Amino acid sequence: MLTHNARLAIGWQEIQEDAKRLADQLSAIGQWRRILAIPRGGLIPATLLAHHLNIQEIDLLKWPDRTHRPEPIGLTEDGLLIVDELVDTGKTIKMIKPYYSRAHVATLYAKPIGRPMADSFVKEFPQDVWLDFPWERSP
Repeated sequence: MLTHNARLAIGWQEIQEDAKRLADQLSAIGQWRRILAIPRGGLIPATLLAHHLNIQEIDLLKWPDRTHRPEPIGLTEDGLLIVDELVDTGKTIKMIKPYYSRAHVATLYAKPIGRPMADSFVKEFPQDVWLDFPWERSP
């Protein structure tokens, strides 16, 4: 059971299984041609989804200063997935979605405040639980 302000370590096996579940959800929705990964957390989920969905094109959102708008990279076609590991407050997606209004937002995980910003996700966690991803931990 998770407690208030808990930390939860997510392992590689769970990430891989959840990425497969998300890919299955996405396959049932439509055809996807490109992925726009949100750095840094979205890079690994984007790669896993690209393999599961046989997507050859992965773009990286260029956003050096999160206080200003991201640099649009001209992806407006249908079949675009915006991928991140987690939608927490939804602030990141709110800032970039206007530039990619036809895109589908897919995250592995969601928290209650940010959940409305994700079109697809696999698991929801309480708002006050810190998710500790394997790529963020020191070896």
